[in-house]
Amino acid sequence: VPCHGTFLFGPPTADGSDLFVVGERDSDILLFCLDSETGLVRWEQLLASAGRGINLDVARKSWTAPVSVRGSLVVCPTTTGWVTAVDRVSRQIVWSTRLQERNDTEELTESSFDIRNQQINIDGRWIPSQPLLVGDRILIAAQEFPDEHSEHAAELICLDAVTGKKLWAVPKTS
Repeated sequence: VPCHGTFLFGPPTADGSDLFVVGERDSDILLFCLDSETGLVRWEQLLASAGRGINLDVARKSWTAPVSVRGSLVVCPTTTGWVTAVDRVSRQIVWSTRLQERNDTEELTESSFDIRNQQINIDGRWIPSQPLLVGDRILIAAQEFPDEHSEHAAELICLDAVTGKKLWAVPKTS
């Protein structure tokens, strides 16, 4: 069974005879390249690690991580606040970018992630969408924000496609 034991974050993105999909297995976020004829895994690449497994994270379980592909570049949301680009030819990570600066004073507790303790404003989040590749830029509307502390608001984020460097961000307004 392809990707057995893996939670897939949505349907794959097709490009030629390849299907690309992001999934989580044992708290590891992975990019899978599947054969479009058989559905079998051609290769996989570790993208990130989740602090909490998907079975314990109700919010992340409802998110998607649709991949975008252009040429050899595969841009992968991770549902963990990071976006990672993979070279499909070398199967290596090109860059990985944290979408928001981390506040080192944040203390994560069990109750931080407890859905019963959070007021969720649906209008404050982006709807699921693929990263948009425009010229040498990537536009990201990440579902991860606002974060569990409501310190980081949802933003439209622009990254450099070559380096992954954050170029600008514009707050989402409802």
